[in-house]
This record gives sequence, structure tokens and C-alpha cells, in this order.
Amino acid sequence: MKRALITSLLTIALAVAPAAASELDLKVQTVAGVGITTVNTTCTTVRYMITGQLSDTLNDGLALWAADLELTGPATGTLTPLSRPPVFSDLAAFDIPLGITNPSAAGGNGYGGTPAPGQSNKLLQIGGAVNTIHNDGALAPFPDSTTVLENYAQARRVLAVGTVTLPSTAGTYTLAITNAVANIIRDNEPSDPEYHRTERAGSITTSDLVIQVVATPTVSGLLEQVNPPLAADNVHRPGLPFRDVLENTEFDLTPRGIGAAGTPDEGPVHYSTIVATFSCPPLPAPDTTNVIVSCTGGNCPFVTNVAQGSSANEYIVTLSGPIPPKHCTSITFDDVKKRVQYQVLPGDVDLNGISNTQDLMALNNALNAGIANDPANRARYDIDRNGVANTLDLLRLNQLLNGQGTTEIWNQKTVAACP
Repeated sequence: MKRALITSLLTIALAVAPAAASELDLKVQTVAGVGITTVNTTCTTVRYMITGQLSDTLNDGLALWAADLELTGPATGTLTPLSRPPVFSDLAAFDIPLGITNPSAAGGNGYGGTPAPGQSNKLLQIGGAVNTIHNDGALAPFPDSTTVLENYAQARRVLAVGTVTLPSTAGTYTLAITNAVANIIRDNEPSDPEYHRTERAGSITTSDLVIQVVATPTVSGLLEQVNPPLAADNVHRPGLPFRDVLENTEFDLTPRGIGAAGTPDEGPVHYSTIVATFSCPPLPAPDTTNVIVSCTGGNCPFVTNVAQGSSANEYIVTLSGPIPPKHCTSITFDDVKKRVQYQVLPGDVDLNGISNTQDLMALNNALNAGIANDPANRARYDIDRNGVANTLDLLRLNQLLNGQGTTEIWNQKTVAACP
């Protein structure tokens, strides 16, 4: 039955598309969002991502996507499966058990693809599908999500993240998407039909990641990871800027948030400084003159100190104060190829860009489901920053919405988009 279910989903994906069906654009980029980059022959590891965006909103979002990935160049490289989506992300709706993927073969993980037999430079069948058939476990153990993820990829979103170590042979290497298929959910589907109708994407365009491997010793390392995280590593909304939605207790109006000294960590998320890790030593080395902070508005902080971290590849950036609420802040290391962006909107628990009473429902649901205190979720649900998510956070969120013990009334406030 499992094989029949997978086959039926893929058969739908290959159905004839109506002329007006929305199109899908797929890109392979570095995790910093760059499509062409250069690395040194002694430091060839590159973290990359596959992103997707539908051409319009005349749909209810991406329903299925699948593709192969191939690495070509002057020497044969090896591709390993990409990571599965973070457990608490909306993207997890495409992965088992909430969604469905091709079966894992030797060396594969299902969603992240399977190495092609005898071809180390190829991955097969990356991707998955959401539960548009509304399977409830009667036909197969998965997909088993109780709701269908809608509107995914109407803005550009991350679909998968991976790491590749290129051969040390100098030359031009290309990571290319092949054999891509995609389904979209038809526009204005009823909220709870027996199934969500889908149709094949009108067309699929792709862009490759081009990597130059050179022997030049002055090539800088790539921005690989940041804490607070890059958009690619956002565990709740992969591909969108990390958003700080927390506030202090009503008895503490000391500035807190990203860049504010003394702000406690929430699970794996670090707030008080910006910790940037590069694939190898960056050139020029980050300092107060070449790490630039810009904001879409508000009281934008500046860099007061940059120190080397625990390795030659890690740098710790100290800001003059917290980044401003209701705005997007960009922190650039030397050039736009090394940039991270953040947003701040206290109370926006459901991460939809507006703080309102729906966030109370989202927090209450997370507490009742027992997921609010998972370390990966504290940056979303520990509203009062006291290290634990509980019913006191519901009280504090209600106060924020009503402007009690805070700087302003947060109900119906929105956050600026990032440029």
C-alpha cells in the first residue's frame, strides 16, 4: 500500500498542466544566498541550499516537489544527502511522517535524496509532498498531518540544505538541478474537503550554483553559520529571516533582544552577540570598519567590537544595543555575499508578521501539545525570557498585546520586510 500511495502522488505530479498553472523557480545557492562563489583549493567545503518560489499567488501553495542534483567539474566530486527539514518547521510538512517522500535507499534519507548507484556526483529524488490526500493512517502510516500546509513558496523559501566538499583540483564546478517535478494546490481550495486538489506546475525553471576553485591564497572563506541563525537555518520558517518575538517580564524594561548585552540564550539561539562562522578564515578579517549594520528604520545599533572566537574561522560581533522592533536589520561582513538579516516583532508567536490574539491561540496550542519547551522552540514561545515556556507566557503575551508593562501596545503591529 505504501508503494501504491507514493506512485499515486507522483502520477498526479506528471498530469497535464493547465495553461495558466503557476510556475516554480528553483535555485541552488550558498546558504548566504549567492549563486556564484569562489573558494581556495585548501578550503573547498560549501554549505548550500535549494530554494523555491512560485510565480504568483494564483494557487494555495506548493504541494509536491522532487528533483535530482548533479555536481560536475574538472574532477569527480561526491554528493551526500541533504538534511531533512527541522522537526518544528513548516517545511517538515513535506517530510515523513507529516508528509511523504520517496523511500530511503542505501545511503539516503528519503527527503534529502539518495546517492545514484555508481555515480557519487549525483543525488536522486530529493524532496517530498504534503498530505493533500488527507491520509489518516488508514491507507498507510504516513503522510499523517492533520492539516495541509498552504501557501508555501509563494515567497522564496528554502526547500533543502546540504554541504559539499569539492575536489582540490582547480576549476569551475557546478551544482545543477535536473529532472524536477512539482505540484501546486489549486487556488481557493475549501478549508476541509476530502482532499486538496492539485495540479502540475506550469513550468519549472532552475538556476545552478557555480563554484570556482582556485589556488589563490587570498580567497576569503564563505559565511557558513551564524547565531542567531541565517535564514537558511531558521528552524521554524526555513528561508525567512530569524524573527525575535520575545519580550521581558513586566517588571523588567531593560533593553533585551538580538544585540543587547545580558539577553539570555533560548535553547540553541544566542542573542547578546552575533557569532559568525566561516568555512575558512575570512579575508579581510572582520572588524569594526567592515562589519556594517543597517536597518529599515528605528534606532539602529552600530558595531562596537569584533573579536575572534574559538577558532580562526569564528568571529563574535558586539553591537551598541538591541536591533529595533518592527524592522529588519542587516549585518554585512565585508560584502553582500556575507550578510545575515533579522526581524523583531514582540508577540508574533505564529510568525505571520502581525501580533494579535491569534498568537495567544498559537502559544496555547504549543503548550497543550507539549512542544513549547523543546530547546528548538524556546526562541518562539518563552515570551518573558525566563528560560521556560508555561502559562505565565500566555499572561505576558496578553499584556504585550494590551500594552501593559511594555513600551507600547503590540496588538496589530507588523514588521517591515527585509530588502
